Amino acid sequence: MISAERAGQMFGELCVQHAPTFAGTEGTAAGYGFVQYTVYGNYFHPRENLSVALVDGDCAMTFASSDDPLDIEAALIDGLSLVTEEGQAANLSADFRRRPMSHFRATLSTGQGQAGASQPGSGSGADHAASRSDCASPPTPALRVRACTQAIESGTLGTQELANAYNLRGVAHVAMGESRQAIEDLTEAIRLNPQLARAYLNRGAAYFYTGQRQLALADLDEAIRLDPRADAGYFNRGSLYLELGDPDRALDDLNEAIRLRPDHDRAYVMRANIFTALGEFDRAEQDHVTAERLARGPATAASLRRSPDAAPGSRPITVARAEEIFADVCVRQAPSFDGIEAQAASYGFVQHTTYGTFYHPRQNLSVKLVRGECSMVFASNDDPGALEQALTSLGSQGASIQFEQGQYVDGTQYYNVRVG
Repeated sequence: MISAERAGQMFGELCVQHAPTFAGTEGTAAGYGFVQYTVYGNYFHPRENLSVALVDGDCAMTFASSDDPLDIEAALIDGLSLVTEEGQAANLSADFRRRPMSHFRATLSTGQGQAGASQPGSGSGADHAASRSDCASPPTPALRVRACTQAIESGTLGTQELANAYNLRGVAHVAMGESRQAIEDLTEAIRLNPQLARAYLNRGAAYFYTGQRQLALADLDEAIRLDPRADAGYFNRGSLYLELGDPDRALDDLNEAIRLRPDHDRAYVMRANIFTALGEFDRAEQDHVTAERLARGPATAASLRRSPDAAPGSRPITVARAEEIFADVCVRQAPSFDGIEAQAASYGFVQHTTYGTFYHPRQNLSVKLVRGECSMVFASNDDPGALEQALTSLGSQGASIQFEQGQYVDGTQYYNVRVG
């Protein structure tokens, strides 16, 4: 769930300021840690229930919030006041809709959605060939709906091809937030081909978005029965079990999804959330770091996130975590510390744009270069002697380590360890 203020901020920065071309949306999404889905192009936030899609010339943001709908609408209207990257006050309009299960959708329309869009039905041989092709290829969901409709109405598809076309059009409707139309298409796909596992998978997602959770669960069970090697079935069912308040079954499904697809970053994020709820913070952090590495690719100085609002998280760290991060980010980068930005990026740190300090967004931990030294300040509830022994032992690698016990604030002990 996100707040009304957060919704307005994200809508303004991801959609409004990049209208009418939305050429800068991808860069802004990357700065906020969004992950782009490789098939449909939607941007998903790995920790917040929030996604953005560029649909036929519009920018649509779908999100979950428990705030008052009137406050959310007001915040989104405030977001429209942002000046676009074109330097204009923007002749724009936003369509705001309440969706089931406390989900909302805001769509920014620029009036340029049809510019340059190909028109169906010229009657040429090429168009006839296109009607029989895979209609998943167009770059936006709206264009995929158009292409699939053309294929369905062509009268040239066999039963299996027709089922696939209905399935693909249903998926495009899901991406556009049109769950009712999606369910109709996916039901037809299943009627035509009852063994089409991905149609059950996709209809399960559509049922989920409309709040029909038991129907969604039944479809996901069938999708897994038909194709037990598909990670998406386990991931979606795990997500549903979590919504239904069954974290144990959710964890089992997410473990299987990760086993089948070890690079499934969203599964790691969801599993991390379960570990956090269970109080297993080290396992949660390990999954968060893995997800961030998968989302960004190999960590480099260029992939380091920077923000004027960077600040440390609230969770204390363990001896093992303190030793791991200090060794990788500081000790192994001494004496030049040339590689510190890439290492900080690999652990998900965010650098403060003014002060240069690297803050971890979830753990109470920061790193800074001070007068030729790498200093790490952190909070921990572990034994001070064990912390000192683990961290100072890293000095055997040829570096001079200084360890200090700092203040005790609100039940948490702070420490500072430096290498130069």
